[in-house]
Amino acid sequence: MSSQLRLAVVALGSNEGQRDAHLRYAVGRLDNLLTDLVVSSFIETAPEGGPPQRAFLNAAVVGATSISPAVLLKEILLIEAERGRERPFTHAPRTLDLDLI
Repeated sequence: MSSQLRLAVVALGSNEGQRDAHLRYAVGRLDNLLTDLVVSSFIETAPEGGPPQRAFLNAAVVGATSISPAVLLKEILLIEAERGRERPFTHAPRTLDLDLI
């Protein structure tokens, strides 16, 4: 692991269950992985593609990290799993969707 800090941007989304709680949980966990965390406002957006489903609550965070992108991605997938993320089919509704941008 390099000690050089890198900028990390993560997009957050949820359209199942307590959307606000899922995003706040993710922000809290990401705050443990990234320094100088900046969090956007939460906004509601219509789903694109897939079956009819509830609107998404979305946000983005930016922070610095010395964690490699591969390790950070593994941590992000773990955070999704902690909130019950399942992937039954493409464009399925989700409790928590985190994308490393």
